[in-house]
Amino acid sequence: MNDDDKHMNESQIADLLQKVGARKNPSQQLQDEIKANVKSAWLSELAIQKKQSQKKRPNHKRNALISFALAASLVIAVGLNIGPTRQVQQFAYIKQTVNQVQYLNKSGQWTILNIDTVNSATKMRTLDDSFVAIELSNGLNIRLDSNTEIDLLNLSEVKVTAGSIYIDSNSEVGNNSIRVSTPFGNAQDIGTQFEVKVTPLTWRVQVRDGAVKMVDGTDQFLIAAGERIEISQNIATSKNAIKKSKVDSHDESWSWTQSISTPFKLEGETLEHYLNWVSRETGDEIRYSSEKVKSDARSTKLHGSLLHPALIGLTPIESVPKILVATDFIANLSTHGVIFVDKKTN
Repeated sequence: MNDDDKHMNESQIADLLQKVGARKNPSQQLQDEIKANVKSAWLSELAIQKKQSQKKRPNHKRNALISFALAASLVIAVGLNIGPTRQVQQFAYIKQTVNQVQYLNKSGQWTILNIDTVNSATKMRTLDDSFVAIELSNGLNIRLDSNTEIDLLNLSEVKVTAGSIYIDSNSEVGNNSIRVSTPFGNAQDIGTQFEVKVTPLTWRVQVRDGAVKMVDGTDQFLIAAGERIEISQNIATSKNAIKKSKVDSHDESWSWTQSISTPFKLEGETLEHYLNWVSRETGDEIRYSSEKVKSDARSTKLHGSLLHPALIGLTPIESVPKILVATDFIANLSTHGVIFVDKKTN
């Protein structure tokens, strides 16, 4: 592999980073609330001092020091009030768990995951045949495969110690980016769907959609959709073996992610929107038999829930025939990688 193939193209990175955008400043509403609280507290203190001055002649020098101290303590109090609130703010939600999922409690013991929200840095792990889906407050979706251990740090970083983690930056709710750290290196997504897999001597990054920046020591790579890079450590030679290959969006290696996908909210949504969700979850392309059929799918409203007893537990692809049976549409799922959609004939 030559340097051109191996190392990142800086112009490519610059173009892709445009998709991420700058971090947002605090909202104007939050700034106004802080200013209002400071002003209210200060006016209350002045009122108290005014009442006291009517009873006793003030010592101007002493009052100046008191006022300065009060102002300083007020600033500190406001700062302390903001700080902890941001630290305990719910930044992640447990959307779904399957079988044995654990987290490290405050006593340093692994216990069954029995929380719905994550308010601070949390270590989690899945056991055999177990999965968990996590949604960050910015809409980014994280899924853990079986026998995976992570340290969920904040909205912008997660550490993976072992196993496989799937990231969906969910571009529908904004440009979100997260850094995945491993014992070997890190991967930074640029608006994408991707997987990071870690074993004792190797780590792998594969991209379903978008692009990922992969950093391993001094080596850097830009992995595009449909590509996979696996780096293995050779203990004998102390050199890394780098393997680059192609991976389809519907490849079998992605299939575990459907085991823990968050159910689509059917009620009131269009058939087209539902099928687009299936496509994103499976990597399959949706093809309509005609523009008329696609238009009809866009105007067809669905009712019900994938949490219905007859549907719960189905993977996205398995739900398709169950949902379409109540409509005028049919889908051919026999062709790998493509879902053909047509209208029923009378």
